[in-house]
Amino acid sequence: MEHDFVVTIQIPESLKNRLAFDWHCVTSLGRFPPLPRTPNINSILDQYITKAAPPDLATVHRDFVLDYVAGVKAYFNACVTTRLLYAEERDALKLPSSFPRQKLPKPVTAGSLLDWCSVFGAEHLLRFFVELPRLLVQPMGLSPAVSQLALSIILLKSRQLLEFLEEREEEFFTTKFVPISFAAEQYTSEKARIQAEKRSVKDEEDIH
Repeated sequence: MEHDFVVTIQIPESLKNRLAFDWHCVTSLGRFPPLPRTPNINSILDQYITKAAPPDLATVHRDFVLDYVAGVKAYFNACVTTRLLYAEERDALKLPSSFPRQKLPKPVTAGSLLDWCSVFGAEHLLRFFVELPRLLVQPMGLSPAVSQLALSIILLKSRQLLEFLEEREEEFFTTKFVPISFAAEQYTSEKARIQAEKRSVKDEEDIH
C-alpha cells in the first residue's frame, strides 16, 4: 500500500551533533559507547513516562503515552540489529548483517535471551528516531500500515520524547566512547550473565 504523505521527524540541532559525533567515533575511530549503557533505553523511557504521564493525568492521555513507549521498545528491539548498527558494530558484536527484507526478527519478549533496550542507551535510541519514519510508512512485518490518526499521535509523542532527550542530554549521552573490542567484551559478559540468571531461574522452577 502506497502512502500519499511523507513522514518526517525533526531532530533537535544539538542531537544532530550527537548523531554526527556517534557516527565519527564508530566508523572513523573504532570506538563505541560502553555496554551495557547506563542509563539504558528502558531507564530513559521510564523517566520519560514519569514526566509525560504522571498518575494524575487523565487515563486516556496516560494510556497514549504508555502505548507509545511500548511501541518504541517493540520496534527498537525488532530492528536494532539490522537497521540501527553500523557494520563495525555488527561485526564486533557478531550479529547478522541482514535478515530477509520482509521478515524482520520478532520483537523481544520476556522469555527471550536479551532485551536490547537494556543493553543500548540514548545514542542508539536517537538513531532509532532517524529510522522511524521509514518504519512507519514501509511496514516490515512489524505491524499493519499505520493509520493517519495513529501516525499523528506517534509523531507528536516522538517530538516530545526528543525534547525530553534534549533537556536531559548531558545526563543521557556519553562522550566517553571505548574501543569497539572492549565494548564487545562488555556485551558478551552481559549476555553470559543474563544466560546464567535464566538458567538459575529455570533450575529453581524445576526443583519446585
